Amino acid sequence: MTNDGGMGNRLCERSEAISRRDQPTGGLLRHFVPRKGGLLRRSWCAVGARSTGLSFGFRKSSSPLMPAPTTWMKFSIIGATAGLFLGFVLAVPACIPPAPLRVGTLPTLDALPLTIDSDKPIYEENKLVLTTVFFASAPELHRALVSGEVDAAITDLIGALLLDRGEERSKIVRVAMRASPQRPKFAIMVGGSDPAISPLELENASIAVSGEASHRFIADRLLAAGGLAKWIEREVAGPEAGLDLLRKGEVRAALLPELLIWQASKEGCRTVLDDGRLMLGQTVVVFNQAMVRSKPVLIRKFLIAYEQAARELNVRPGNYQFLIPGTVGLPPELTRGLTVPVFPFPGQAPAESEVELASAWLVEKKMLEKPVQYRQAVNAGFLWDPFEFKPAACCGW
Repeated sequence: MTNDGGMGNRLCERSEAISRRDQPTGGLLRHFVPRKGGLLRRSWCAVGARSTGLSFGFRKSSSPLMPAPTTWMKFSIIGATAGLFLGFVLAVPACIPPAPLRVGTLPTLDALPLTIDSDKPIYEENKLVLTTVFFASAPELHRALVSGEVDAAITDLIGALLLDRGEERSKIVRVAMRASPQRPKFAIMVGGSDPAISPLELENASIAVSGEASHRFIADRLLAAGGLAKWIEREVAGPEAGLDLLRKGEVRAALLPELLIWQASKEGCRTVLDDGRLMLGQTVVVFNQAMVRSKPVLIRKFLIAYEQAARELNVRPGNYQFLIPGTVGLPPELTRGLTVPVFPFPGQAPAESEVELASAWLVEKKMLEKPVQYRQAVNAGFLWDPFEFKPAACCGW
């Protein structure tokens, strides 16, 4: 085999296996691919024809021990040659190069199904070149998604509903993370010396809340569920600023997200109310509308890879503790004690009631002129049937 651009050079350089669903008659064909310097590398490529046993005819000879080729032998050789040629032809389209995909996120634990890519080639197996882009704030992330700087994002439900602003700019395709009783995503916390043990003791209290719409939504729903009729909302630039005010005693309480709940608890602060049972905190996977229109197959590939990543994190969380510092943007000494959360699996879309509740609140607060219709915001059609799920080959069962 030479390096002159022949059949070998057109074969993929990378191992890949086509699923039984895509190639119901597929087998594996071994071939050798030329590399620079004349070295050969063994490779495998999926082919469409079933493997065919090779039979060899013999040269015609006068020797009684070397019989002339039979008709069966001739047909076997022809069939084997045709099968091999068809296999090579069908193998070439399967060797499509991986597609690039840029996904934006905030530095939170919700991003672990993306950052696992640095340790396990799950997305690579699904023919994707994943780039995870971290943003410092939700508004920056949302602008990047709408402008096309990133193809998709992991963001909060409220923020996702605000993306369209009357236009069809994006689609929610999956829930990334939900609050649970074991792992609340938001909490109203007080200082360690504060005697408050009930939400009702915060009546008329000053509570620091980030100006982000999602944080205001959570605070409203949480405090109302706790029975508070009135409180003083102290708007701050971000939850970190709220925690600083709480430390200084300038507010009675503060609404804090998961990472700051953990940090404040280490400092002696206490939780008075959280969304563990209400399950208000929710992040979602959102694709911009250009991707939804033009690259639905790529979205499906991403979601099966994301599904495999979530399942791997759930099955072997201890193996991926080391990913936490880099994912949340904190040094290892500040993340000791943080654990890998349980991710929603199998994949699901937000419930219609959840979208309606969030949309109604946005209209009430005059952030939207009219409610967002569920089908306008969510497209659950990209999700995979859980009965078709298979773990990534690099992870196994």
